[in-house]
Amino acid sequence: MKLAAWLKTKRWDMVDFSEETGISYPVILKIIHERGSINLDTALRVEKATDGKVSVWDISPNAEFIRKGLKFG
Repeated sequence: MKLAAWLKTKRWDMVDFSEETGISYPVILKIIHERGSINLDTALRVEKATDGKVSVWDISPNAEFIRKGLKFG
């Protein structure tokens, strides 16, 4: 599940999630808009904060390339 969808189910916005998790708002924007990369620790924090509903694989904009073993970037 994408983070935007999870936030919608919780009726939270990005500010709420930022305050709850301590993850900065700009980083949450990057995740929501799938722009750039974030570090593994942040991805794991998102996964934990969402009780696994948003997995590390859901966060990566390159997940499909990685799963298929293709080059990206």
